[in-house]
Amino acid sequence: MIATMKEDCKIFCCPFLSDQTKGTGHMITQKQKRIRGTILALTGGTAWGFSGTCGQYIFAHSDMASGTLAAIRMLGAGGILLLFCVCRLLFSRRKDGGKDRKKQEMAHGRKEDVETGRQGKGETLRRGESEIKKGLLDIWKQPKDAVRLVLFALFGLMFSQYAYLTAISYSNSGTATVFQNTGIIMVMALSCLFGRRWPKKNEVAAAVLTLVGVVLIATHGNLSGLVISRAALTWGVLAAIALVSYTLLPGKLLDRWGTPLVNGYAMLLGGIVMGVKFHIWQEGWDFSRSIFMALIVMIVFGTVISFTFYMQGVADVGPVKASMLACIEPVVATTVSALWLKTEFAAIDLIGFVLIIGACLLVSVKGKEDREENTYEKKRESCNCN
Repeated sequence: MIATMKEDCKIFCCPFLSDQTKGTGHMITQKQKRIRGTILALTGGTAWGFSGTCGQYIFAHSDMASGTLAAIRMLGAGGILLLFCVCRLLFSRRKDGGKDRKKQEMAHGRKEDVETGRQGKGETLRRGESEIKKGLLDIWKQPKDAVRLVLFALFGLMFSQYAYLTAISYSNSGTATVFQNTGIIMVMALSCLFGRRWPKKNEVAAAVLTLVGVVLIATHGNLSGLVISRAALTWGVLAAIALVSYTLLPGKLLDRWGTPLVNGYAMLLGGIVMGVKFHIWQEGWDFSRSIFMALIVMIVFGTVISFTFYMQGVADVGPVKASMLACIEPVVATTVSALWLKTEFAAIDLIGFVLIIGACLLVSVKGKEDREENTYEKKRESCNCN
């Protein structure tokens, strides 16, 4: 029983490892994969929510531009993820090399002498280094995957980071996060379009609730004018579009190359582009201790953990359900913003938040049509197997 618990911990707590090498000796089951994806998507959403509030704190207590913050965030997170990939491969090659040497010793029935052992160790390390370089760079040798990675970096991660942080700078983390999550309805609409089907009842209801929620937040029920700035509304909508981009753009990249490598390269590329655009080398860098700590939280907790966990959740449970589970993000952002930064929200704002979050949850509800469709698919698969 203890061994089983250890295996489950490895499965659910190590999203960076492939499904074939969790230390369990076998592929994880679909049920385990769904549970893992659910936990990771929820954790990613929570990390995002807290990170957004840290961004609001930085904007309130410094003159840092949203583009500069996005660049620092992505460069730091991208470097950490790629360093992790190198360390993981080094450890893997070293472990495999040790096993190979033991097998050779057992086969020959003797141990190598000291000098031969040193030479063998040197050859193993050199071979391991070349394999690591090959493993990290192979994605760039596949033209289609390389192009998709660049698109994901620029129009997925970079776009989402900049749009979301800019929306926060013009409003607050709670409002910006709620606007961003309206992108879930856009994901649903595209799913209907690409699937060539009409939206289901719960999907129509979700779209209506989202529209009403956005109107309430933007106008407080008075359609003659906005209670938030046009810039906040514009960047909030762009943040929603960005959510669609980074949810759908990766495609099969995560399955082929792994979440850390794909996100690491994407963040590094996006960070370089944003850094050049906003000349981050000209930044004063005379941050206070609190600003520095907020940056660390945003890079490690709010970017490395959140994006990696969320994207693994997308790979495990699919983009629509992962987006729904990440709806915990606006709840966390609003709560932390109110308690920590004393951000005031009107009652009608909270109503709008609830409507939009409820809409996101509705997208995941399986109605009668879904259950009948799933039953039909299972029966067809059973017939094919027989």
